[in-house]
Amino acid sequence: MAKRKGITRRELVTGVAALAAYSQIGEAEAFPPNKFVTLLGGARTPSWLPAGFAGALNFQTQQAYVVGQGYIPFSPLLTTARTTPELVTDYNGNVTVVGNNTAAISNAGLQIYGATTNVVLWNNDGTNAAWTKTNCTAALDQPAVTSDQTPNTATSLTATGANATCLQSITLASSARFHTAYVKRMVGSGEIDMTMDGGATWWPVTPYLNSSGYTRLSIPGKTLANPQVGFRIVTNGDKIAFGLVQNENHNFPSPAIPTTSAAVTRNQDVITGTAALRALISPTTGTIYEAYGTTYAPPAGIWSLSDGTTSNRMDVRSNQTGLAGSFITVGGVQQSGINVGSQGSPGSIAAAVMSYTTGSQQLAVNGALATPGTPGSIFASPTTMHFGQLAGNTNPLQNNLLVFAWSASALNGAAAQAMSAQAYFSLPANTIFCWGDSLTAGTEDGTNITYPNVLSTLYAPARLTENMGVGGQPSTAIVGRFLAAPFTWNYNSVLWLGRNNTSQGSTVQADIASMVAKLGLSRSLVLAVLNGEGEGSSSGTVYNNITALNAALSSTYGARYLDVRSMLVAAYNPANPVDVIDHTNDIPPFSLRAIDVTGTISTATVNPTDTAFSVSVSGLAANFILTVGTEYIYVNAVSGTSITSCVRGYAGTTAGTYSSGQTFSGTDNIHLSAAGYALVAQWVAAAAGY
Repeated sequence: MAKRKGITRRELVTGVAALAAYSQIGEAEAFPPNKFVTLLGGARTPSWLPAGFAGALNFQTQQAYVVGQGYIPFSPLLTTARTTPELVTDYNGNVTVVGNNTAAISNAGLQIYGATTNVVLWNNDGTNAAWTKTNCTAALDQPAVTSDQTPNTATSLTATGANATCLQSITLASSARFHTAYVKRMVGSGEIDMTMDGGATWWPVTPYLNSSGYTRLSIPGKTLANPQVGFRIVTNGDKIAFGLVQNENHNFPSPAIPTTSAAVTRNQDVITGTAALRALISPTTGTIYEAYGTTYAPPAGIWSLSDGTTSNRMDVRSNQTGLAGSFITVGGVQQSGINVGSQGSPGSIAAAVMSYTTGSQQLAVNGALATPGTPGSIFASPTTMHFGQLAGNTNPLQNNLLVFAWSASALNGAAAQAMSAQAYFSLPANTIFCWGDSLTAGTEDGTNITYPNVLSTLYAPARLTENMGVGGQPSTAIVGRFLAAPFTWNYNSVLWLGRNNTSQGSTVQADIASMVAKLGLSRSLVLAVLNGEGEGSSSGTVYNNITALNAALSSTYGARYLDVRSMLVAAYNPANPVDVIDHTNDIPPFSLRAIDVTGTISTATVNPTDTAFSVSVSGLAANFILTVGTEYIYVNAVSGTSITSCVRGYAGTTAGTYSSGQTFSGTDNIHLSAAGYALVAQWVAAAAGY
């Protein structure tokens, strides 16, 4: 159980931070904000307002500040249109309901999600006939998941035999689906699984459960028709509680929607700035700062100012994974369009700065600067300001907006770039930053499950974890990003560096040392560098470089070093023949690595002795392992969509004969699966002491 940090004298003096901290520990009524501000000598400028800016809306601390007016409510500045309720989670982990046409502000900021429908019926009541129970009994005897704790409104499920199941069948056309549920362990310690394909695939959720409260769990997204959703309790006598089960047409989770006898749709969050807010912001010269959660569903709007159409507009948007952009259009003619590719992986927090004036437009995101634009004109008479949408209420952010700030001055490129590398918002003190490369960025298997977001769920209440992973980066690039973001140095951090420059062991050690020097040893946990398929104990240089580097890191950091490489090797499945080979060769196991390529064989006929053939997709590489039916094929070499050399019947399997159209899956040589990242998260949580 995570402990709540008490308020410090330093926080008290800063005013805003202390007020936020008091509200988090339940003292708001006993110590009202107006009295607090009076004791501090009036409404002081908050630390999170950028220097020279005229005002800001901080949705994490739930405060608005305007120079000359002081702290003011959100209500004169924002309008929310959403004709359905929405659930939010507060700083203490409580799930609460906000009503129609009310901004949904959670511990992560202002929620801005598109419309979605939960197709699971009676999603709190497992006793209903919509749920088919086998070897288990259900009772509607648990308090609600939501903070009102209404008695007898959530379900307990008790196994009366092994492999007990509680399933609901849903008639639905084929579509991309994402599945979540709030679950709590009540009795036992055996395996608990979730499914949305009737048990064709069971996803273990055991590591994420706790008995002190509900945890929202998710399983990898999948495209399928007629989902069959539910739970399996493997051990007789074990017992869980569940509520707010949700299955929606996304590849990511959105706020839960309660249902009874019919599917329920939550409408889109439409957040607009009032005339009072628009009057504070110059439409022709200025600078806009936004801190936001990177979208899961690009393209998405972050902020826009327009006449309600796309003909006259100025906006900041998330164009695609990693790429942010900004456009200025007047009279239907694009005046400027600029992009910068530094936004980060979906779900990570990004900071964007966009400045504008006739003849110059700048965009910087996370410390990277776009090539400037040169708008010939800027629309001077906007009537609509959208948050988390583009003009016309389109392309919702599908995430949270943390901070929006504005200035009447147009920053130059260098100033915009510097500002975008800072964070003018208050993160919870127990936030954990996870620095690294693609092993931290994760999601090679398309599940959106990474070790940082699993780590978040292993605390009660859940903590904010910041995924600072960028694929392909050597340790020097990662430390460069870290040193450019000094606001992160006061937070606990996990450092997983070095996979992309294993031949430079002393450089990796120096880079990690520079990060630990800024953080302090107690706020640092250093993870071992992984080796992959083809880099086993008999492979030579790469393996030797990695083991020597890990030995040096272990010697330097002692208890603040976690040997996840050896732990993964030990977690092999002795019933899987490829895992057995990997274990013998001291390689993290095949069964915990990502399936990140799927396709079909293109060659007309592949005979058992054929070691070269074509496939329908690119993305395979040497040391990938294909699963074709019951055969494993070890890939030695690839050219485009052609496998030019491979080992047939790998790991003692029987080589088969295949025709064009035969499906296969390709397992990555290094990156982990959702299950592998979940193990890493468990080990980090246990070792870090954060």
